[in-house]
Amino acid sequence: MIRKIYLSVFCLQIVLLLSNMQLCAQAPQLVNYQALLTDQTTGLPVADGEYTVTFSIYDMATGGIPLWAETQTVQITNGVYSVILGNVNPVDAALFSGSERYLGITVGADPEMTPRKQIVSVPYA
Repeated sequence: MIRKIYLSVFCLQIVLLLSNMQLCAQAPQLVNYQALLTDQTTGLPVADGEYTVTFSIYDMATGGIPLWAETQTVQITNGVYSVILGNVNPVDAALFSGSERYLGITVGADPEMTPRKQIVSVPYA
């Protein structure tokens, strides 16, 4: 009788542990990004204001077709801006399947900035 109780408790603990692991393993489908935008000719921060910025994710450092993209109106102060990617166009978790990914950034009608930034994992709380 006591063995059955211990076995039942043990099985319940395993089920709870596995369900908690699955919940903890699910990362938010948003990406925080912050950068300093400078004028290409002077190297100084761009003027304060709102800018239209397109963010694209690629599977290669140069060339290719974006796997994901969204355009946001970004408030820039002293050249600094911060955005949460995925607020406009959700980022599918399958996009980050372990393969290398690169972030391309285009401001207004300018060509995409080079080089693209490699996206790497960071811990989250």
